[in-house]
Amino acid sequence: MRIHPLVQRPSARLAAALEEFERAFSYPLGQEGRFRISHGEDYTRFFRAMGNAVVFVAEREGKVLGTLGAAVRGLARPGGESSHALYVCDLKVVPGAAAGNCLLRLSAALKSWVPVPIGAAFGVVMDGTRTTPERYTGRFGIPAFQEIAKIAVLRLPCDGARPGPANCSRTESETLATYGRLVRDCYATTGGDPAERSAVAPVWLSLATGDACAMVEDTRKAKRIFSVGGSELQSAHLSYFAFESARAGAELLFAACEVARKMDFPALFCAVPASRVPELLQALGSPAPGIAPATVYGMGLSEPAVWHINTSEI
Repeated sequence: MRIHPLVQRPSARLAAALEEFERAFSYPLGQEGRFRISHGEDYTRFFRAMGNAVVFVAEREGKVLGTLGAAVRGLARPGGESSHALYVCDLKVVPGAAAGNCLLRLSAALKSWVPVPIGAAFGVVMDGTRTTPERYTGRFGIPAFQEIAKIAVLRLPCDGARPGPANCSRTESETLATYGRLVRDCYATTGGDPAERSAVAPVWLSLATGDACAMVEDTRKAKRIFSVGGSELQSAHLSYFAFESARAGAELLFAACEVARKMDFPALFCAVPASRVPELLQALGSPAPGIAPATVYGMGLSEPAVWHINTSEI
């Protein structure tokens, strides 16, 4: 078994093997079915968009047996403190007798790669995933990851949404300043380069009251999502989404859906802390969004708090 550390575009041969490997994996999407992911010919672009990143690929005789990706992320902590954490993602291993050894080899490669001393790490798992981190962490030298937060991934239809408020467009710096204020008592990922993954120019939004903000983008340059047995789920993504009141959150979502619709996206993905979903749904009214719950797992992150994570980075 050979472990490839990828930080840039893989060779055409390895890219083809990765594409074949990805087709074997699917993930739950709430009650609506399952989806699969394609990272395309440049497998690492999705991870590079988040910062200093790597993807380890386990290969044997031309077949990919497993992958493990990671990126060093900026992380805002409750109280406004900033730090770094390791975002662990894209763990996929083929089932079979070699799965355990493959996981150990990938984990050892990641531990040796981490470029700076980092005492915290996290990952996101869609609820309904068969194997969760409690099953494969905390043993064989792999640090234990525990459940630390619940989020919900919403998929809102853009057609039929109520008109959003006018004059929501803002600069990147204005929106990020609002975001920092709104997530001050939460965990929130920061940094990255949306232009690396988004085929559309990111649009920064904030209500005139400063009670809600977000950025509309997509991931088509770096990751595409397909329903299992169906077509591509073409959707925009709402990143840096935060709101003070549910009413303000709904108003911002209406404005974002309008932006996404003008970009010819039929739907919009966003992530919301699970505790805030009921009030937000009431404020949204109909049409009701699709909801897919997910769990944040982590180590070294013990403070009780809600999490804000961009769906464009899950």
